[in-house]
Amino acid sequence: MDFRYLKARDSCRLVFLSDQKGSILIGLIITMVIFGILGAAMVSLFSSSTMSQLGGNYSQRAYYLAESGFNYAASEFLNAGSEAAKDNTLEALNTQKTFTLLNNEGKFELCVYPYYYKATANYPAGGAILSTKVTGSFPPALTLSSGYLKIGAVVERYSGAVPSGSNVTFTISSSGGLTNAVSSGDTIYSVSHVNNAQTITKANNSVDLEVSGSAEAFPVINGNFRIEGTGSSDPNRFWGYRKRDGNTLKGIMPMDDPNGTFSETINTTNDIVLEKFVRIDSTGIFAGTNRQITYYTPIGWVGPGIPAGKKTFHDKFDDLDNWFTGQNEQIGGHATPTVDGDKAMHVTRSEQWGFFNPQIWSLLNFDRDAVGVELAAAWQAAGYCLSYDLQSKIYISGQPKSFMAGMNFRLQSVDNNNDGNADDMNTYGISYMRMRQESRRFFGRWGPWRYTDDIDSNFRPSGALWEGEIRHGNRKERYSYPAIVLWERDGGSNKWLAYKNLSAGNLPDWSDLQVRIIEAYPLSFSSGGPFPLLYGNMITVMRGTTKIGTARVNGTPVQNSGSWGSSNAAGILTLSNINLEDGMHIQNNDFLQVNGENRARAAASLGSKKNYIRVYYGTVSGQGASNSIPTDNNRHGDPRVTLAGQSVHWPVDDISAWAADNDYFTLVQWDGHNAGVSYVPATEYQTDAVIVEDNATFITPDSGSYNWVGIGLNTHGDNASSVYFDDFAIQWEGIFGGGHGTGFLPPIQQ
Repeated sequence: MDFRYLKARDSCRLVFLSDQKGSILIGLIITMVIFGILGAAMVSLFSSSTMSQLGGNYSQRAYYLAESGFNYAASEFLNAGSEAAKDNTLEALNTQKTFTLLNNEGKFELCVYPYYYKATANYPAGGAILSTKVTGSFPPALTLSSGYLKIGAVVERYSGAVPSGSNVTFTISSSGGLTNAVSSGDTIYSVSHVNNAQTITKANNSVDLEVSGSAEAFPVINGNFRIEGTGSSDPNRFWGYRKRDGNTLKGIMPMDDPNGTFSETINTTNDIVLEKFVRIDSTGIFAGTNRQITYYTPIGWVGPGIPAGKKTFHDKFDDLDNWFTGQNEQIGGHATPTVDGDKAMHVTRSEQWGFFNPQIWSLLNFDRDAVGVELAAAWQAAGYCLSYDLQSKIYISGQPKSFMAGMNFRLQSVDNNNDGNADDMNTYGISYMRMRQESRRFFGRWGPWRYTDDIDSNFRPSGALWEGEIRHGNRKERYSYPAIVLWERDGGSNKWLAYKNLSAGNLPDWSDLQVRIIEAYPLSFSSGGPFPLLYGNMITVMRGTTKIGTARVNGTPVQNSGSWGSSNAAGILTLSNINLEDGMHIQNNDFLQVNGENRARAAASLGSKKNYIRVYYGTVSGQGASNSIPTDNNRHGDPRVTLAGQSVHWPVDDISAWAADNDYFTLVQWDGHNAGVSYVPATEYQTDAVIVEDNATFITPDSGSYNWVGIGLNTHGDNASSVYFDDFAIQWEGIFGGGHGTGFLPPIQQ
């Protein structure tokens, strides 16, 4: 038959919030409207494994609750309508402070510290006193002695300021008092000046403000400002700085082109006007464990493409509404019966399929657009690098028997005969596999072992282990050990890439299988330390005082020698969001900085884009004592999700964070790999664990659109009707800014 893959469509979902007596109910419906609203800030709060009632790392859960608290604040602020409504939102968040999740899933507390002011009454021109408030709490690190305020189009000088709670009373010292009348609710900004005329460039990107005290009104990290007043070349251009050291602003860059070259002269007649800024302290609380994160956040015009933390979609297979079904939309048959007390997806039928060398398959493709899994947006926002995690639990009924069942990823449809229907596929796959051989006796002699499982020989790993034979009169059979096999189908040809032999005997019922695929650019590093580089770190590449560019750490670094604590760690970084200065390239010995601090040095030039694949597995029941070793078989049980409020688990993003409380899986260390396949060189737990693949078929494009089918569940060979899937889930990088509006800009987190 002809099988048509439906191409992915762009669609999104909206997050709905309700507040009942301090509790937050967040519906997992995500919509991102192209010119509308920011939606996805709270999905991870309810859909990631940190919310599971099944136990886990309380500290990690508290951490993710804290992250979700900030995401919630960002979403609420952006979705508020007018400027007054946004200010009221900050004040309301700070007033309520504690937000409790339903079903004892934890809570977060917010403290909001704005760095701008609102007039609390009407004041006539000529007045010397100006009462204001911050729409939250007064920042604990803010010192106001004397300086300048911008009110409307006028800059006024003040000689004193008295904070009291959230109120601040300024003494105006401008000649004649206030130049213009001030209305209640007017927004008031802090202003400073340079101590002498200075020119800022990429190579000299700091400026000294006057020493009179006005610089102290500026936040110490991540502020934005405009250069106004007499002689300003562009008063509407926004500038950012990384930190304030005393009265010096360091790491200045134009916000409209942070990686571009610039040269801007600032004179003493210019006004350095601090834009709206807020510090958010978010504390996650779970089972008595608290984790606080501080966010230093400019406020400005938000566009699409700002990373918003990981999101999860989970399908319990109550039905097949989230999958492509129907004539020409699946291979074989699928249903959702109740098995072992809960619904699951049953492969009811497989069939001969494939343009070249037809074979026995079943395939059910995931309709990611129907549920708002925004892979196209995540791909574009990561600099055209697509990374995500997949998992499913798999049950084989009536064992012992042969099987090959698992997940497709990087799946693309192929139309070989150009009739508009897909007749083949290019795809990676990860499967549980068990092979079967048979021998027959003729005239008292046993014949050779022959495969009888309908599994293509190119999928069979060379190092499979075999169990003892089972005799049935003049016929005997034997089964291989269950194994995990990473494979690909490309141009109609199959190939196993790597394999892991599991324990002899049957595959445990509802065994969990997970794959993490990270698309990134590799960079060798050395001199790493004293603190490890972590997933999500934004690094700045420096050559002396010259900024080469920026990049984002995508995935835990693969260490192959040394230690972070000794500042001699070396290995491979996988990077996305590469932004290099014009004509610049990363070279050996360039410094890799995080928040202005050296963390490592480049040990080579940047490599080409590749896929990095890690695989994990788990079982319903726990084994031994869980620990901080990712590769052993001691771990928590990972049961099927059957109750409301439960959710799936995921491996931690950084291998250094693996701990007994979050030890639900075993990281696969492969027993062997095929020709042309390689591991990333590593020590300790990542040895033989990270497959690196540069097959161009499975590298996403560097521009244009992303419309691959992407993801599916499959079986191959005989016994498809014995295979059941449950708890399918995908985890991907969410994106703020589905539309445009005034909101929180990317923060610096401490």
